[in-house]
Amino acid sequence: MNNVEKLFDRYVDGLLTSEELADLEDWIASDPSHAKQFLEWSATHLDLGVALRSDALREAVSQSRVPQLTQPENVSGSAQPQNVLGSAVGYLIVSGVAVILTIGILSLIRPWSSGGQTNVAETETKNGVIARVVQRIDCVIENEKWGASSATHFEAGQSVLISEGLAIIEFDRGARVILEGPADLEIVSDNSGFLRSGKLTANVPESAIGFEIVTPNSRVVDHGTEFGISVDANGDSETHVFDGEVELFADLNQATSPTEIESKSLHLVEREAARVTNGVFHETEHFPASPREFIRVASLEVDEENDSVTVSDLPQRDRLAMWFEASQGVQLDADSRIVSWQNLASAYQPKSTNQSSFETSAAWQVNSQRRPRWDKDGFANRPAIEFGGFESNEFLATSPIKTGPDTTVLVVCSFGRVSGLGYGHILSLGGRGKLIMVRSKPQLPGVFSWSFDHEQTPKFRLRSLEVKAEIAEETPMIGAIRYSSNSNIFQFYQNGKLVAEGDPVGSLVGNESHIIGCGNERNRFFFKGRVAEIVVYDHMLDQQSFSQASSALMKKYGIEFN
Repeated sequence: MNNVEKLFDRYVDGLLTSEELADLEDWIASDPSHAKQFLEWSATHLDLGVALRSDALREAVSQSRVPQLTQPENVSGSAQPQNVLGSAVGYLIVSGVAVILTIGILSLIRPWSSGGQTNVAETETKNGVIARVVQRIDCVIENEKWGASSATHFEAGQSVLISEGLAIIEFDRGARVILEGPADLEIVSDNSGFLRSGKLTANVPESAIGFEIVTPNSRVVDHGTEFGISVDANGDSETHVFDGEVELFADLNQATSPTEIESKSLHLVEREAARVTNGVFHETEHFPASPREFIRVASLEVDEENDSVTVSDLPQRDRLAMWFEASQGVQLDADSRIVSWQNLASAYQPKSTNQSSFETSAAWQVNSQRRPRWDKDGFANRPAIEFGGFESNEFLATSPIKTGPDTTVLVVCSFGRVSGLGYGHILSLGGRGKLIMVRSKPQLPGVFSWSFDHEQTPKFRLRSLEVKAEIAEETPMIGAIRYSSNSNIFQFYQNGKLVAEGDPVGSLVGNESHIIGCGNERNRFFFKGRVAEIVVYDHMLDQQSFSQASSALMKKYGIEFN
């Protein structure tokens, strides 16, 4: 057994060190035949012999278009290294802007949250349940570590204890709070909670006016608001009002008379905040609210009459699955980096009678070190989201968003200056199939797709479309895709011109998290460049509607047709 075979055996067992992993990647990248050998070894280990015998796979390997593979399941039970093998393989197979379509048993997508992405707003309510987790973003709920039977549905007296990420909790009366980990929130009633530690933001509709949050030294009573509360390690609290008003009470256990009780209350309105220390108000601690210190989910309303400059003239808006525009719905932290980016498509969807007034979806980044930067003058005198590539590992992940079997995608972006290959995924759409737009080499666009279809017999299929027209760095462009398995259409457009087409490989139906700025696994393939607008339809637009959408975006961003 040679040294490479030994490395592969250690890779299979999950025992590779970071140095050994780098050696194996270098070996794969050094020769296309090595990539072929690695794929065959992997397929043998994963019992995919049928896939290896398929004509499409033989063609793929012969042309060095080898699919990237994640590290296989650890059969020995030992700890897996954090790194995964595949970047070297990825470098061999694509150059430029690309589209990857993946289906099946070697899915590249990983769960969005550590415990698995959850959206349980429509889950059947159990007896006694008065609050429930309706969405999780990179969230670890401590209850799950101990095998709790109901880690997302809570009765009075139960606590939501999270160690990291975000949990969005809805009370039966309609109040919704975003709990930021680490935090501990006890569910007191269907319209109140006790925040022992951590930070939350509450959004309260009319049905829940009077919603209360108690802390170790204060009590906040809502009067129709959006507000934030934080509790530090000493039990001291801060209350920030973003909209409406609240009544803030200090710890009444220290009061000795009704007059003292009255003096311990404070009326806070929009943009006001106060801190309570040891159950006592201090005049110097009544200060302006700081919205950027809290992660918020607010109602998204688009006023087209007053915002015609930024709202694109898109057709069939009620059929949009995703619509992100860098001048709207962006929540920034104190360093002007993206906390969340709201999905404009939510504002155009038909509303059901029981739908919350703030039922929106968004792209998020909980980790402050991974947040891309918002640039108000990104390009064409318009804002854009700037991703720093491998140097900063920045990306955004959406809440679950449904995709249809077919789609139309338009992305307004520009490529940042890079050295080497500059490989990075711009947009990764999840689902049973995967549709991923990527940029590989600094200036050379291209399109390719590959899939495993696991109906009964694993079958590997690859589609690769070559594009030779270069794109200058730091120059706005529109990459667009029309995709339909039913109509047998898979087309890629560059600045309004059809530059590549081929056969689709399957349905895109799903209800998953989607990634902006890196690969599905969120630990590699980081994009370096700017993204100003993303438009995703739940169907393939006809040629006339597609041309209308392309023209509207090109006019808006001053991009000339090819």
